[in-house]
Amino acid sequence: MASRKTARVLATMIMAMVGMLPAVAGADDPDRHDFYYRHFVGGRFGTWINSGDTRPVIQSRYDAEELSSSSLYGEFFYSHRFLPALALEINLGIYSRGEIRYFDDIDTYLGKVNLYPIILSAKIYPLAFIKRTMFHPYLQIGGGLFYGKRDQIDYFNYIWLEDSETRISFALGGGVDLPVADQISLTTNVRYTPIKFGEPLAEYEDYSGWQITVGVGYIFKN
Repeated sequence: MASRKTARVLATMIMAMVGMLPAVAGADDPDRHDFYYRHFVGGRFGTWINSGDTRPVIQSRYDAEELSSSSLYGEFFYSHRFLPALALEINLGIYSRGEIRYFDDIDTYLGKVNLYPIILSAKIYPLAFIKRTMFHPYLQIGGGLFYGKRDQIDYFNYIWLEDSETRISFALGGGVDLPVADQISLTTNVRYTPIKFGEPLAEYEDYSGWQITVGVGYIFKN
């Protein structure tokens, strides 16, 4: 009798342990399918608003009226989840300060100034402890490489001129991710990037500004 009771107890314990394995491994944990456990990729589009130089920092032969104080902004992003409250995001963006005209004693040159930010940042989700919610606000802090390029062309002599500057700086921001389906999410972002080049680019040094964007992304399955 004792041996049968012992066998039943052991069998019950083994069955209980086997039943616990999926939960321990996380295979059947419903939280594992939550947004806070998944990677995210997509695009954002919106506007860039200048907060830097509004006039040339040196005596200019550029047509300053052609340099825009705001611009369309677009970026690709990939967000890699490490913890429910922490993801690492990379952003590849592009925006323009608009067209420019450059005058000298002989000719007029036409061109444009584009900027290409490459940003790596930490996304911190302060409400990650709230499960099964549609709203996922986050704070963002990071930095990266900001590449500015000026292109000009002399249409009379067919001369193509280029100039560029590079700056490493930080970025601060935040936003909200809003899953609307199992693998689709809307996303919003507001970010400030201070960019002051060491040498003037198109006779402007400070290209700091705000990016305000909305977008959509694909949520990877676990």
